[in-house]
Amino acid sequence: MSATTPVVYLASPVFREIADNPKVSVKYKFMINKVWSNLNTAAEVIVAESRFPSTEEIVQTVTEKEVDFIGCHLGHRITEEIVSIQSVKAVSTSNVGWNHIHLHPAIVVTNTPGVLAGTIADYTVSLILANLRNIVGLSNYLWNGKWTPADKWDLDRHIGKNTENLTYGILGLGQIGREVVQRVAPWGIHIAYHDIFQSMEMEERFPNLTYYEDVEQLFKTADIISIHIPLDESTQHFVGEHLLQLMRPHALLVNTARGGVIDTAALIRLLKNKDIAIHLALDVYEDEPLPAETLDEFREITAERPDLRFIFTPHSATADADTRARMSATMLANLNSLARSTTARDIKELNVVPPMAFLKKEPRMIEDFRIFRWWQGK
Repeated sequence: MSATTPVVYLASPVFREIADNPKVSVKYKFMINKVWSNLNTAAEVIVAESRFPSTEEIVQTVTEKEVDFIGCHLGHRITEEIVSIQSVKAVSTSNVGWNHIHLHPAIVVTNTPGVLAGTIADYTVSLILANLRNIVGLSNYLWNGKWTPADKWDLDRHIGKNTENLTYGILGLGQIGREVVQRVAPWGIHIAYHDIFQSMEMEERFPNLTYYEDVEQLFKTADIISIHIPLDESTQHFVGEHLLQLMRPHALLVNTARGGVIDTAALIRLLKNKDIAIHLALDVYEDEPLPAETLDEFREITAERPDLRFIFTPHSATADADTRARMSATMLANLNSLARSTTARDIKELNVVPPMAFLKKEPRMIEDFRIFRWWQGK
């Protein structure tokens, strides 16, 4: 490699190693290996020895090696200290969300939109059906030996609720929200959605889809509400005490987006005080892993209020082998494009995060970014 060769730092060896996972399809194994080879041709690639290096380790490596581009995922906190290192020009994450990366005004940030929309939509629907029909509770009931000869079958034993005659509310009609609509529309139920923009195209495709400009009306009306909005300063605790109190008794709140969209403290307080009576299906949390004390509080609530059904999973909505492989391949491809970039035209082809979408509309804005000065020195 020459002195002008860009340096790429991967915060985990998993981005290449996932190609060796036997659950990953041959197609995606090939995809990762191909882009890996291309990236190593275009750049000097440095891979962290462990999957979760500390901030101090990342800072040390990025500083000493004068790293140009960083690859990471949600499990890596790319702090202000890291992106303030002058050599860093861009950060690429293998996730669609970017709240684990400090947005620096001179640093390009890319993500992997669209790659995981279908998988998360599938998982969302799975959580909904599992909660409505109490699948987890019934499974535990059997496994714990409670289904005995004395437990006679009867018409009103273990009854749940199917999707018939329900209103399904969707908060955020982005790529994931649209995938959810495609899956639940054939159920024939009323689907209501709230988003910054109304989608006439989606409403034309799905006649049972209705736009609610007023988010409060969505929360008042829906029997099921699933969250599909990103986490940023404007959406932190968006679903707070006020919206939670508007939810119908025994409505279901589903979150496969980001935990910080829900005000967890308010949710627990309202449930404990019996101000609300809602079911929960959560895959994401404000603090991850979910703190033991927080889990204990939810356990206390269910012990006192057994009519409420809570399904909690450990941030696993994207945990499909091929999806995770595509996430890695897309991130590596973004890094490869960055390493080979020479003009603003190249940035237009990247998956830049929404806060930086202006770079595609106003290419001249890239002149304020470090990568532009790097191009000038090539």
